[in-house]
Amino acid sequence: KHNCHVICTCLIIKIIQHELKMHLTHARPMHD
Repeated sequence: KHNCHVICTCLIIKIIQHELKMHLTHARPMHD
């Protein structure tokens, strides 16, 4: 059984990484 704190932390990290990835993607003028 996983610890709730670990799961929540992993989810937050994934969300932050996703937001950063989207931000970097939109920041670059690479759209067609």
